[in-house]
Parts: sequence; C-alpha cells; structure tokens
Amino acid sequence: WSRGLGDVYKRQVWAWGDNSNGQLGNGNDLACNTPTRVYEIADVVGIDGGAQHSLAIRSDGTLTAWGSNLYGQLGDSAVVISSKPVQSLAYTPNRNPASKDIKVFLDGKLLSFDVPPTIESGRTLVPFSGIFLAFGAKVRWDGPTRTVTGTKIDTKIVLQINNKVAQIGDKKIELDVPAKIKNSRTLVPLAFISQSLGAKVEWDGNTRTILITSE
Repeated sequence: WSRGLGDVYKRQVWAWGDNSNGQLGNGNDLACNTPTRVYEIADVVGIDGGAQHSLAIRSDGTLTAWGSNLYGQLGDSAVVISSKPVQSLAYTPNRNPASKDIKVFLDGKLLSFDVPPTIESGRTLVPFSGIFLAFGAKVRWDGPTRTVTGTKIDTKIVLQINNKVAQIGDKKIELDVPAKIKNSRTLVPLAFISQSLGAKVEWDGNTRTILITSE
C-alpha cells in the first residue's frame, strides 16, 4: 500500500502516508508521515482498503469508503475522488428491515412522535395525539370508556381501545387493526385517520416511508 491504515482505536480510524487521491480521508490531498484521524467517522468495527482507497464498516452495518473511485471502488458513482468518507451505495447492510424506524411525512414535513410508528398486521400505528394534532384536529381521551376522539371542522372520528369498529360521524367502519395501548401510549391506525380526514397515503417499502398528502 502507498499509505498506512491504522487499526481501529476507540472506534476511530487513523491513517498516514501518500494522500494523492484523498486515501487518508482527512479532507485534503496532502501526504502525512504521522497518523491523522479519518474525517468525521466513528463507531467503526473493521477496516480494509487498496492502494488508493480505504474502507470502514460501522457497528450498524453501514460501509463507508474514501480515496480514488476510478474503478467504482467507493461504491458511489457520483464521485471520482473523495478525501472524506462517503457511504457506499453498492452495499446494503444485512439487517432486519423491521429494525429501521418508519418515517412519516405530512405534506413534505417529517412528523415526530414520542413513540416510533409500529407495524401490526400490515397496518402502521402511531400515537393518536401526534397524528390528530398534525392535521390540526382537536383530540380528547375518555378514560372510563377508553375512547379516543378526534375532531376537525365537521369530521368527528371515534375509536375505542381494542374495538375494531370505529365511527366517523354517524357512520361505523370496521378496522383491520383497532386502536391499542402500547408502552403506556395510545396508538391508532395512521392510514385510517389520515384518509378519514381527506388525505392521500402512500407507502414506500424500500425506505419504510409514509407520505401523506392533505387535500
């Protein structure tokens, strides 16, 4: 190799030597005869590389690379040379896709919930207050009847914990998955709430993203 790639120390990577193609990963192309830390990379569990590029794998399974990309060795066709680590697009971590949090967007804005969205029987459940308030609806919880009510203008939605029959105004609707309590939070089916309030819901399984478009 034309440069040295140090062992992982405190889950950081250190390198030295030739840097003509940015293979030291320190943000420039200047050679260095003493160890220099690879730019902004941490939580590393393994390293490797070639003469003019370097690789590091992190504990979450993601692979980063830096240096020359003449033959596509960085796994990202958008760069020719990178003096800073880039995530390899050619590598997909072997992990359980269910471990990746679901992201929910409403009209392009990422929604934040105090409990992450969860999938049950093919339906995404989210905290009732978070989704109702995102739509500008008023919410009410009735403890004795374990009932959730969301109201927006002339639309009133009522769900009862563990009851598959919901109510929109005077109309009763059967749900695939009922509202339920999990980790002390009341969760409701996201698509049902969104569509009942006149929105369109799309699911991207590759990125585990839900796109909600209000009308």
